[in-house]
Amino acid sequence: MFYGFGSEKEAYKIGLAKSKNGIEWERIDSSVKFENGFDNWDDKMQAYPSLLEVNGRFLFFYNGNNYGIDGLCCASLSIED
Repeated sequence: MFYGFGSEKEAYKIGLAKSKNGIEWERIDSSVKFENGFDNWDDKMQAYPSLLEVNGRFLFFYNGNNYGIDGLCCASLSIED
């Protein structure tokens, strides 16, 4: 499961958790890595993640700085076990 986490004092980031039964979850936030870094519109905040599979390819959407005031990002996602 992808999710956003943060607070008024700490900018939102994208987290990841895994579960075998949907009840007990293990946070693995450090597994979320963006290969090409961020641009000036999403370098401080990444929020509201959403994952979509299209033709066997995973597209990952999220809002950038200030809850996406300048738009949203669509990134190609690689999933490794």
